[in-house]
Amino acid sequence: MTEPRSPVDDAQPPAMPPEHPVDDTLSTAAPPELPVDDAQPPAAPPEQLVDDAQLPATLPEHPGDDALSTEAPPWGHAVDAQPPVVSPEAPVAPPPIVSLERVVAHDEAGPRGRPRGRLHHTQMALGPGRHAILGSPEDGTLALAQLITGHRRPVSGRVRVEGHDPARHAPTRARLGALLPEPDTWATRSVEAFVEMARRARGEASGSAATILEPFGLGRLLPRRPGSLSFAEARAVELALALSTPSPRLLVLFEPFADIALPADVTRAHLRALGSEGVCVALITSSRADALAEAEQIHVLHRGVMLPPVPTGRGGELVVQVEEPPHGEAGPPGIRTLAAALLDAPSIQALAWERAETSAPSGAPASPQPGPAVRPPHATLRVRSPDLEAASLAILEAASRTGVTLASIHAAPLKLGESRRRHPPQHGGGR
Repeated sequence: MTEPRSPVDDAQPPAMPPEHPVDDTLSTAAPPELPVDDAQPPAAPPEQLVDDAQLPATLPEHPGDDALSTEAPPWGHAVDAQPPVVSPEAPVAPPPIVSLERVVAHDEAGPRGRPRGRLHHTQMALGPGRHAILGSPEDGTLALAQLITGHRRPVSGRVRVEGHDPARHAPTRARLGALLPEPDTWATRSVEAFVEMARRARGEASGSAATILEPFGLGRLLPRRPGSLSFAEARAVELALALSTPSPRLLVLFEPFADIALPADVTRAHLRALGSEGVCVALITSSRADALAEAEQIHVLHRGVMLPPVPTGRGGELVVQVEEPPHGEAGPPGIRTLAAALLDAPSIQALAWERAETSAPSGAPASPQPGPAVRPPHATLRVRSPDLEAASLAILEAASRTGVTLASIHAAPLKLGESRRRHPPQHGGGR
């Protein structure tokens, strides 16, 4: 006999579930969570939820951000709230007022207009202050003075005064005072007329010739004819014009303390005042005494090459490269001649030299064969001195006196022990 079905079995779902039991359940009945949500209390206001959430606890890696506003990410506010950090920078040196870049030039001061001195790929940069270019006309000082005043253009290379070519830029020349070796030819009836013409050429609208010459004690020369002036008086008038240049940027003076009818103390006072005002004062001289007395920086011009400056105010060792004639050939004096000339120099403590390598390579012919010119080898002279600047000037004078050609001169780097002696350790420092 078949048992009747239980009503519970009829209520159960079929043994095989449908393909989408969850979807069928959702589509035929309410979600089971709804009765539970209905039983919960109403949600708190948004601001209360923010307080209960405790934002700092959610960002343990930024413990200091809990005081920041929650309107934007805390790290964004931290960056915006702090001032930018500016790293300290080293002071930038002002650009040079005068610059020469690989300049090749010559003068025409020799017999029949031939060169007396030359410049060979000369590099130079002068900033504000008082500079001395130490050298003789044979070293190229005449050519240098003509170049930087715009009276001559180089054969090659670049000459710039505040970024302009002085030979082509009239506004630059108007702010440039110059005293050259020879006075210009004055095609005027009087000195006063010449000074007035020079004032108009550089754009001066006020004043008079008397205001230029009388402060230098030269007012007595105003009514005289230019041809009646002596060489020293004519140079004094041109120096007064140079020192009174309106708003000057560069002053080029060739031997301002020689062959000139103007007291040296008056000239020195003006040079120091102009240098302290940021004017570039270039004193071109062959006098070591004038260079040491008047210049803040000394630049040595030797045989057309501008030698690098040496440190001032300390001793040490100088390394001098001297040109030697090739092996087996006669030539100008070399390193032995220069060393002998320096033996009695008071600024030299000790010296030693190394001859240039002149031995012929193996297999080379004993006698030199015709061919292109070979650059002379360089011998090395090492000089010890308590004053490197005085020693470098003594070397220059000895080279000029003996006819020795210098290729370079520079200060040897300090050794570790010497550096420690010059800069002793502070309290608590090591040896």
